Amino acid sequence: MTDKSTGTALTPAQENNVQQLVEAGNQMSIANAAVIASVDVLKSLGRIEAADFFATVADKLIAETAINIRESKQYKGLPYKDDAGNLRQVADFPEFCTAFLGKSYRRTMELMSNHNLLGSNLYEQAERLGFRQRDYNALKALPSDDRLIIAQAIESEDLDKALDLMQQLAAKHFREKEASAKQVELLTGDLIAKDTVISEYNESLTKKTNRIQVLEAEKRTTIDEVQMPGEFQLSRLQEYSRELTVKVTATLNSEIAKLYRVFEGQPPKHIELAARQAVGLIITAAYGVADNMGFVPILDAEQAADEPGRAEAKAFEAFMATQEQQDEA
Repeated sequence: MTDKSTGTALTPAQENNVQQLVEAGNQMSIANAAVIASVDVLKSLGRIEAADFFATVADKLIAETAINIRESKQYKGLPYKDDAGNLRQVADFPEFCTAFLGKSYRRTMELMSNHNLLGSNLYEQAERLGFRQRDYNALKALPSDDRLIIAQAIESEDLDKALDLMQQLAAKHFREKEASAKQVELLTGDLIAKDTVISEYNESLTKKTNRIQVLEAEKRTTIDEVQMPGEFQLSRLQEYSRELTVKVTATLNSEIAKLYRVFEGQPPKHIELAARQAVGLIITAAYGVADNMGFVPILDAEQAADEPGRAEAKAFEAFMATQEQQDEA
C-alpha cells in the first residue's frame, strides 16, 4: 500500500494500523446508525409510559378536584360552551362533571368513592398497580378489617397478592354467609316445629279446661245455679255502705283532728260546737234515710257489721230444697 500524500510505500505495520482504523470507523458508523434508529423507538416508548402515568394521575386529580368542588359548591354558575357552541352556565354537579371533568356523573362518583375508600396515597398506588373498578367494588364489599389486609398488599406494590387476597376473603365470607343462612333455616324449622307442638298443646289444654268447667258447673248446687233475688243490689248496698263508712271515719276524724291541732288540742267552745255539728249533720242525714225507708237503724256496731245476706241465703236454700222435694213427689 502507498501513502497518497507522499507517494512512498507503507510498511506492513503501517498497513496494519490503517486497516484497524478503517474497521473501527466502520464499527462506529454501524453503532451510530443503530443509536439513531433506536431514538424513534425510545421516544414512542416514552410517550406510552408518560400516557400511562398521566392517565393514572388524571383519575386521582379528577377525584380530588370533584371532592373539593362538590363540597364547596363552586361549580354553580361556571360558564362553558356546549357541543353546539352555545354559552351555558353550570346548574348542578352532574353537568359540571360532563362539561369540565370529561366524565359522566356516575363515573365521577365512582372515582370519588374509590379515592375515599383508600385515601390519596394508597389510591394512587392502586391505580398504578392497575386496579379496575370491579376490584374497587370487590374491596368495598369486604369488612373494614379485611380492607386493611388488602391495603398492606397494595402498599407492598403486589397486585397479584392483593387480588388473590380479595378473592380468598370474598370466598370465605360467602361460605360464612351461606352457613349462617343454613343455620337460620334450621333454627326457623325448629321454631315452626315448636310452635306447632305448643299450639297443639294449647288446643288440648283448652279442651280439657272447658271440659272441667262443664263438670264443675254440673256439680254446683241449686243455690249457685239460681241467683237469689236482690243479690246484686244487696251486694252494691253493702259495698257502698262500707266505702262511705271508711270515708266518714277516716276523713271526718282527720279533718276534726287537724282543726283541733291548730289550738293544740284545746279548741275553744265555738270550734268544738262546729265539730259536733259536723258529726251530727251526718248522723241526722242517716236517720233521715231510715225514716224515709220506715225502719229504725241498727246502732250496735257488731250487729250492724253482720252479713244479712247469709241468713237470707240459708232461707232461700231451704225453700229451693222444699221445691225439689215437691217436684219429686
